[in-house]
Amino acid sequence: MTFTRHPLFCVLALLPAVNAFALTNDVNVDLRADFKFTDNARRQEVNPIDERQDQYEASVAGNYTNEWALLNADYSLTEHTFEKGTQRDRGFLEGETELNLGSPYQPYSLALSHSRRSLYNSPDTIELVSNRDEREIISAHPMAKWKLNDADRLILSANFSNVSYRMDDTKDSTVKGATLAWELNLSKADTLVFSAQQNEINFDSAPDLDYKRQSINGRYAVKLRDLDYSISLGANRVQTETGEGEIARPSFDILASYVNGFDTFKFVASRKITDTSMGNGNQMGVGAGANPAGGEGVDIIDYSNAELAWVTTAVCERCRVNLNAFGIKQDYQKTPQSHTERGIGAGFDYHFSKALTADVQLSRSKRVFEPGSNHNDYEMTRASVELSYRFQNDLEVKLYREQQKRDANVFTDTYNEHITGLALSYVF
Repeated sequence: MTFTRHPLFCVLALLPAVNAFALTNDVNVDLRADFKFTDNARRQEVNPIDERQDQYEASVAGNYTNEWALLNADYSLTEHTFEKGTQRDRGFLEGETELNLGSPYQPYSLALSHSRRSLYNSPDTIELVSNRDEREIISAHPMAKWKLNDADRLILSANFSNVSYRMDDTKDSTVKGATLAWELNLSKADTLVFSAQQNEINFDSAPDLDYKRQSINGRYAVKLRDLDYSISLGANRVQTETGEGEIARPSFDILASYVNGFDTFKFVASRKITDTSMGNGNQMGVGAGANPAGGEGVDIIDYSNAELAWVTTAVCERCRVNLNAFGIKQDYQKTPQSHTERGIGAGFDYHFSKALTADVQLSRSKRVFEPGSNHNDYEMTRASVELSYRFQNDLEVKLYREQQKRDANVFTDTYNEHITGLALSYVF
């Protein structure tokens, strides 16, 4: 299923109207060329191949504001080339756009969004460019708001989403739904929201797996000078089109951020019912996290995740330390793909001067599948050392050395790779 052959038109077609009464414009462009040499181009245990692999990237990020609209966009276009043809040269477009028409205090508003992310096509696939797909999500959320008093209001919204894949269109889907919410502004700093939602999810290639999802939840949010957090608790119920049983699960969503003069803490945790088409909704994590991978075929997933990231400059005046940890559990309802993944990471960078910086990163993760699965458990260890120099004209040069090691319970999924690279980037 294809929403449009040029999906960005759905958002960009509205920009001429948004152009009126502009108040703020801000656009950043980043160009990057990365030349790396690997001693194991196919990431295999036997007969490794040396190869030069280049990556060229152009990124554009910007925001636009006027009296009745807010636009944020961030995209990168990447081209991968392989000197010896170990993989096919390939390009990726990734990023997101959010366009909000109407202010939060107006009775009617419309939110449009577009996101596109690459992800690996199987939970245990080798991390090669040729094993990546791209998931695109286009959504529209019209909203009507009724003010009950100075503090309370009712909000009725609809959700129309289209999910499509560049390579595997058997996982394409559409989502239609509605939400009714009661918002209570307890004070200038905290808000309480009760909501009920129903969605219908339809799969192009497997209509017998279509399902309806109902959910209720309560959300409490606080915004202070240094601390922001929100806690949402509720329940989900799923009924498949064929009526072959009902799935009922609790749900929660926790977001927290703390920032002071030296430290930044971020924590996210959630549990929800999703599917192999929508996945995590193209959401980005707060730390290093796991490399995203999609499930095979069409299935419903009980998805849980938690992630913590900490960055501090308190150790020394010229350095920064970062630590992160994550955990993910995906419980597939029909196919033997259920698995858990846990990981930790740490990093240290030191500024010898305003221009010269050294950076060290380490991470380790483990993915374990349920007994009887046709997928294989594995552990990933990554280490990198980088030296960068930024010139006064915003040109930056980086020299780096990386190692990736994968240990799996089958010989064909095990490899060790060393990478040496030179990267040039320019921001304007």
